[in-house]
Formats: sequence, structure tokens, C-alpha cells
Amino acid sequence: MQVPIVPYDPSWPSQFRSIQADLARSLRMYGAPVLSIEHIGSTSMSYLYARPIMDVMVVVDRIEPFSRHGIVYQDRTHYALSQGGYTRIDSGGVPDVLCFRMFPDVAPRRHVYVVKEGGVVERCFRDVRDTLKKGEHRELKMRYGRVKMELAVREFEDVREYARAKDVCMREILRCAGWGRGQLEELRECEIGGWREDEEFRECIGFALGGSEEVFVEKKGDFELHSDEMDVDEPGQEA
Repeated sequence: MQVPIVPYDPSWPSQFRSIQADLARSLRMYGAPVLSIEHIGSTSMSYLYARPIMDVMVVVDRIEPFSRHGIVYQDRTHYALSQGGYTRIDSGGVPDVLCFRMFPDVAPRRHVYVVKEGGVVERCFRDVRDTLKKGEHRELKMRYGRVKMELAVREFEDVREYARAKDVCMREILRCAGWGRGQLEELRECEIGGWREDEEFRECIGFALGGSEEVFVEKKGDFELHSDEMDVDEPGQEA
């Protein structure tokens, strides 16, 4: 298999905002207690090559079972998203994350991750973002983009092999973010769990752990809607 990688598309921020608004309406309608809805993954990074799929993180303070009409859902967000046309994908043993896709896919394609605030997956998304968006790490961001372009022309047996090929660069980013051996080992254990079970989950998590998200925050009711119009430490580079 080859992994399709495309140049940065200036329409990605507006595509995300459309998805974000739809999710916010659905989650409010069904009373899901969400802390924030955020753009993650390489499509959220200005001028970074990416796979043309929107990765969206929905942050909650807890993930606990919810029952509705005799059906038990993994969480109230699970119920709300299922009503909005999303299908849950098995998390493959990775803790504190629920993964969703649209079946069949609709444009723009998207993967949605419901993550527990403070969990290892949420921390990974945030720390990769904060590191790659700092001016002093611009060369690291450019190097990450070059790695992705080099991998785009290679053949891989599966998504796990592709993710492993990015591992050195990803771990360098996290070490720059202050991660020590214990935190990296915790992430590694989560990744191993994720490969164990479900093919669709392997596809989602294998790509999403290689991205970052934007940090501008606009308060809208009970949600923090994260905008991504430019990289905060990269003046003049509009998305």
C-alpha cells in the first residue's frame, strides 16, 4: 500500500470549521458534556503536507457508559455522534479514546476522536501541536514534512509499518516537548494495544498520532471552538 500525501490545501481550515459546527450542534442537541472540539493532525498545520482527511478531537472530562432506550453506549458523546451519522470504531484496547468515522464517507472525509482530558492520546496531540507550532522548532516541522513526502513514494505492508517509519521523528518531537522515557513508554503501550484489534482503528490512530492542532480559542457557549487561521508562532503564514 501507498499513503496518499498532498500539499497543504488552504480550504482545510474552513472544511474543519464546517465539521466543527455540525458536531457542536449535534453534541449540544443530545446533551453531550464536551469541553472542546479541535482540529488535529497534519491538515491543521499550515503549509504541511498531509493525508487529505480531517482529524477532529472532541475532549471530554470523562468517558463512561450511557444508556438510551435500552441501548448501552460507551459514552453520551457516542450516542450523540451515532445520531449524527457516525459509526464507532473499536479502540483496540487504547484507553481513554473513542474513534468514529462516517460510513459511507462524506466530503470532507474525517476521523473523529473522543478523548479523555489528560489521557495519553490527548497529551500526545497537544504536545505535538505545541512543539511544532513554536518558532524555534520550525526546522523540526519542516523535517517532519520531508519525512512524510519521502514515505509517500514508498510501499508499505500496512498502516503499522507506515507509522513505524515515522516513529523516530515523532519521538524527537515529543522529546522536544519534554516527554521522558516513562511517557514515551506509556504511548508505546497504547500504540501496541491499538494495533491489536481493529483494522479501521489501526488506520485512524496510526495516522492521527502524527499530527498537531491549532491553538486559537473562541468561546462559544459551553464549548471552546478552536480556530486555525494561522500558526501562532509563524506570523504572515495564513492557513
